[in-house]
Amino acid sequence: EQGGVCAKSGHKLKFEECAGDHIIPRSAGIDNGGVTEMHNLQVIHRYHNTKKGAMTDEQYRIKSKVAA
Repeated sequence: EQGGVCAKSGHKLKFEECAGDHIIPRSAGIDNGGVTEMHNLQVIHRYHNTKKGAMTDEQYRIKSKVAA
């Protein structure tokens, strides 16, 4: 669905660079949207997944100045 690109950087990904990511982390809890459902999942580069940790997309965007 993402066309083989990182949801954070927009760069084309090789399979071995891919990581599944929760847009709202599971640690936020179900009541706060941290669910494992398609609308809350994305593929990002392993680098971004490691750096993002338990942050939401918005928190990560602000911290890292990533445009995507």
